[in-house]
Amino acid sequence: MRPWLVALALPAACAEQPTAPPAPAPLVLAEWERGIAVRSLEVPDMDMFLWFYEWNLFDAFDPGQSSAGTYELERSVAPDGRSARIQSENLVLELAVDAEGVALELSVTNPLEQPFGELAALVPCFNPGPTERRTHALAHYDATYYVGRTGLERAAGREMHFNAALREALRAVSPELEFDFSSKWPTSDHDAAAGLLLRESRDGSFVTGIAWEDFIGAQAHNPWQCLHLGVRVGPLAPGATRTIRGRIWHFAGGREELLQRWQRVQERW
Repeated sequence: MRPWLVALALPAACAEQPTAPPAPAPLVLAEWERGIAVRSLEVPDMDMFLWFYEWNLFDAFDPGQSSAGTYELERSVAPDGRSARIQSENLVLELAVDAEGVALELSVTNPLEQPFGELAALVPCFNPGPTERRTHALAHYDATYYVGRTGLERAAGREMHFNAALREALRAVSPELEFDFSSKWPTSDHDAAAGLLLRESRDGSFVTGIAWEDFIGAQAHNPWQCLHLGVRVGPLAPGATRTIRGRIWHFAGGREELLQRWQRVQERW
């Protein structure tokens, strides 16, 4: 019998079956007055809140080394809580729950007559909530980690762990690495090697984290006990648009498992 006839003669059960897409993570998104809430369906009272966005750095949108951002942007959440969108004329942030967590896609358009420089960045605030809504299990200073030269390193204070790849560009602005925000976020001697910032719950049973494929620095432990991972949006020519991918993880587990999930995403970025 000819080979192609043999193939036709195989029972239907032997034919390759299509693979079903993996189930989405047990998370839902909800609107919050300053952005979007991320809620676990497995573990109650573990909400985290994405304040988008709190700060501009290095002449992004406004002149100066730092300036206030705005959360007064249009927001929408799908009825099933599986996707959300924050947008303005020059910013669009898409959030989508998938098998790994929440995929982020940020598109930024430069509306200025001059380019955004290499260091231009926005700082979203990923936090356990204001005082009246605080998620106490995640509102602490004891187990916050960034990716350093040797792997995950604990963030012990409010220092800014700048992206190691940008140190020379930062020194060109200030040889002493002192900026107008350094009084609240002093420059650390320990740089960040990758754009990931995470925190474990007080008992170590739950972990949350945020990542961006391009970043300026990792910083935490501000009054809202938040995580600041600044997403780099420069360089960007006038009128041009840049898209940066990111991700949120929020699940029952620990930092090493989150690190492994982040490494899988890195392979696709």
